[in-house]
Amino acid sequence: MPTRSPAPALPGDSLPQIVPSEVCLRCDVCCRFPERESFLRPYFTAEERERAIEHGLAPEHLPEARGGRIRLVPHPAGEGCLCPSFDPVTQHCAIYSVRPLDCRLYPLSLMRDEEGRTRLMGLDTKCPYVQDPAQASTLAAYARTMGRLLAEPELARVLADNPDLIGRYQEDVEAVVDLGVSGPWRPLQLGDRPWVDGLLAASPSELGVRTFPGVYLWRDHFEYVWRWIDGYFCLLAGYGSHRYLPWPPLPGPEADPGRWTDVVKVLFEAMVLPGERGDAARIEGVDERERAAFEAAGYEVAAHGAEYLYRREDLVDLRGNAYKTKRWAWNDFVKREVFTLGPLRDEDVPGCLTLYRRWREGKRRDPDPYVGALAEDAESAHRRALTERAALGLSGLAVTIDGAVAGYTLGGPITPGVCGVWCEIADPARRGLAAYLFREYCRAQTGVEWINAMDDSGLPALARAKRAYRPARLVHSAVVRRRSPF
Repeated sequence: MPTRSPAPALPGDSLPQIVPSEVCLRCDVCCRFPERESFLRPYFTAEERERAIEHGLAPEHLPEARGGRIRLVPHPAGEGCLCPSFDPVTQHCAIYSVRPLDCRLYPLSLMRDEEGRTRLMGLDTKCPYVQDPAQASTLAAYARTMGRLLAEPELARVLADNPDLIGRYQEDVEAVVDLGVSGPWRPLQLGDRPWVDGLLAASPSELGVRTFPGVYLWRDHFEYVWRWIDGYFCLLAGYGSHRYLPWPPLPGPEADPGRWTDVVKVLFEAMVLPGERGDAARIEGVDERERAAFEAAGYEVAAHGAEYLYRREDLVDLRGNAYKTKRWAWNDFVKREVFTLGPLRDEDVPGCLTLYRRWREGKRRDPDPYVGALAEDAESAHRRALTERAALGLSGLAVTIDGAVAGYTLGGPITPGVCGVWCEIADPARRGLAAYLFREYCRAQTGVEWINAMDDSGLPALARAKRAYRPARLVHSAVVRRRSPF
């Protein structure tokens, strides 16, 4: 009969245990929970989840591949719920040899302080062993030892990578060790997109700036770092000595809505560096539906920008007098040029970048220096969109004339019903090409109702071009600042 291969060792497997087995087997506290969604249910890292499933735990009890809290099951002979690995008759755990760090730490518990500003490790006073006065000094020493072990690189990384291991404040946990602030700021990376997209989908907005590509494309100009605070995902952008938030804090599955105001306060404090006034401290990308909450919390909220939304069918059909000029431009290009239109491919990227540089040089000659500066800054965003488009969830079209790329466009989903256009460049010498490319890209976006062409960057000529397509509506964003004391 085949034998199961030994479980791979993980950080925390060798942590010392202090509660004797006979105490655990008589206890009626652990592994039982009053409600199914208890925030106290065990947390598994991605590696712990995989190992537990290999040892017989059904995957449906741990649905989050990147790690998360286990799904409880109803108690078969009593009230409340149980960990699915726990047998209430024998008091044994079916995966005890591969139990997660969260369980190995007990009777120590990881939590935030009441203000959510730091991480604490404490003793759970519900545990009968902790309640024994004779064990007080032993437990205090044990907690200090465990605190030092958690500060070692391997375990510190586990805590940093799994911020939800740190639970909310519990009055019946006696704090013993201060583990420091609630997680370090970590650089935003391309591999973060799938789970960040999940958080964005849970707080939907039609704003293109409220998307992963909407910030990541500009990472050559801004330093983007993130961390969790009280269950809220907080993204910070930095340039020079200035700091701001491109989005409001996004609630994760462990977020406490009652802590939202405190999280915003902590973020404004984090945006001000020592010795700086913090004049740039602000939260951008605020949806119109979020204004009231910030105003009620005492912040100054102002209009910040507007993105242009069109009905896709209007841009595909181009019917009526309102679109007469655009129809003419599309038809004129089709009749005059011999060209190829196709999905954007890797082999098109060098030609796209060559086209962009030619287009940028033309913008540098604009009498408004702001136009040239924007074109200069946007080059790195276009390069990143073109070279990393698949990983960013973007797709596009390219028009080729005489063997050279004459135009390209790139976009991707914002919400299930809205597609955004992030990049579009057309050779201005090819009359009607811009109109042709935009219409064909919209035609290819089957299954969506709306096309978001983003904002106009404050450029009058770009605003006129976007208004010429008759936007059905504008999606407004707001910026939040602290009120001046004067």
